[in-house]
Amino acid sequence: MKRSALTICAALLCACGGGNVASELAQPPDFNPDDQTKCKVKKSQSKPLIVEWPSADRGELESKVGGRQIVVVRYDGCEMRLLSHCKAPGRYVYKAVTPKEDTVTIENEDQLYANIPVYAAKFEGKLATSGQLNVAMTMVGRYEADRIDVSMDDLDGRCDGATHIIAGLTAGAFEFFAGADAEVGGGIGVMDAGAGAKSAAKRETLTRDGDKAACTAAAEGDGPPSGCGALLRVEVLPLAAAAAQPAQPAATTEPPATTSGAQPAKPTEEERLAQEEARRQQEEAARKRQAEAEAAAKQAKPGKGDIPADPNLPSQPSRQDVRNAINQMTPRIQKCRAMVKSQVKVQVVLTVAPSGRVTHATMSGGPSEVAGCVGRAARGVRFPAFSGPTFKTKIPIVLTP
Repeated sequence: MKRSALTICAALLCACGGGNVASELAQPPDFNPDDQTKCKVKKSQSKPLIVEWPSADRGELESKVGGRQIVVVRYDGCEMRLLSHCKAPGRYVYKAVTPKEDTVTIENEDQLYANIPVYAAKFEGKLATSGQLNVAMTMVGRYEADRIDVSMDDLDGRCDGATHIIAGLTAGAFEFFAGADAEVGGGIGVMDAGAGAKSAAKRETLTRDGDKAACTAAAEGDGPPSGCGALLRVEVLPLAAAAAQPAQPAATTEPPATTSGAQPAKPTEEERLAQEEARRQQEEAARKRQAEAEAAAKQAKPGKGDIPADPNLPSQPSRQDVRNAINQMTPRIQKCRAMVKSQVKVQVVLTVAPSGRVTHATMSGGPSEVAGCVGRAARGVRFPAFSGPTFKTKIPIVLTP
């Protein structure tokens, strides 16, 4: 009878061994790829989570996103390093979305290195002891680079080792925690002695950022709601290849020998295609240089009518002038109301030249087609001329069906 009781006890883990039963059930099988490091199981992920980054590193990245340049990194396998002193042309534009919630569950090392490759090695032990890692996220918007065709030739500064740019970043709030949801309960009578057990894997918060409650507020200006701007995920793109230079003919010290009356050798099909490709690249590069020069000249020189003739004009539009502009927009955006089925908030940022002409309108919030409709209405607004520099104003628009 004793032998039978011991067999039952061992089979049911009934006080015959240590450890948390739920954690034991939640642990994944070992993942040990042969003849390769874990970082090389897959190529570098193009959209890795960064919730496991130290707060200082995520803070540095947040500060760079608000600057007037694209972030450059060295990204190879499990290593991603911000190149703080390397600059790439362009900037990030924030686009708000309807708040969305998602949870990523990591149950084995393959998933660990696929989702959080940069600091995956640091959390191998935690995954093994807790059974699983979880990332609970609330996403409210995305920063997108306005230029993605960046090559090494475009970089400025200390850029040794640069491989990628960060082309997009997801913003919101998150909690990164360890612990499986598995729970075990049971009871058994052995030799008239009742035994009951119940265990659950503990939940341990590893890091968190942003306030989920704040994510329901409206976007502020050109960014996410206050308290809901933590960076959750990045999208990286490799640096573009530099424009190929056409091959130069080798210099010769004497003319090639020719036979009287002989025709020059006809180029092969491969040579002809190479010549056409070189010519096409030269023409494309020339057009690009011309377009960039024209754009720079246009930006440096104000358009006709942008500089008022009377220096005695007010330095900038008054509050009443802004109210009048809103009144001008009201009849223009009536047709935009037909596009909404529930209340929609769109914030418009207008850039006004000294002539009173709206030169640029940026929208945030609401569906893209509604924001586009409001933007077209806003660009037709006219302000009184003023003598100061370019003027910017924010106008909140609320549309109801």
